[in-house]
Amino acid sequence: MSVRERWLEKGLDVLAREGHRAVTIDRLCNELSLTKGSFYHHFSGVADFEAAMLEHFSYRETQRYVELAEAGAGDAPQQRIKRLQAAVVRGGAGSASLEVAVRGWATQDAVARTALEEIDRRRLDYLESVLQDMTSSKSEARAVARMIYLVLIGGYHHLPPMPMREISRLWDRILATLES
Repeated sequence: MSVRERWLEKGLDVLAREGHRAVTIDRLCNELSLTKGSFYHHFSGVADFEAAMLEHFSYRETQRYVELAEAGAGDAPQQRIKRLQAAVVRGGAGSASLEVAVRGWATQDAVARTALEEIDRRRLDYLESVLQDMTSSKSEARAVARMIYLVLIGGYHHLPPMPMREISRLWDRILATLES
């Protein structure tokens, strides 16, 4: 892992554990045993770091899952959606706490909100595109994509967080509506 990636991963780690206000240069330097010079070598300032952190979150928690789901070129949509589901379940509690933290940050910060709106759009568009291949109705694919996504996000926000196996069971029940 590059030094830049270490900065970003640590930023997301602190964000997930303690929220946006805890993500400070001093805190990150201390936890990584790196200098402010190293920080400013990789980022022009806090705003640049936060933008990079959101981009890294987007890759780690969205694009990476899409890549895993699409790993079997030419596979049936049912196989792609199952690979996506398995990858999300493997992400587990770490992804849940990070997702909640990013959503909390987005309620306070316009840049984070804009980034999260784009992430939500990309996630829903991907789900809908796979589900569209499983049904002849675009509106049904959109509705099922939203239900799956809302169960996932809602399960993360539920206190205590809903276990991933329960979220997965609900996901299966929603998918079963396409088969009936």
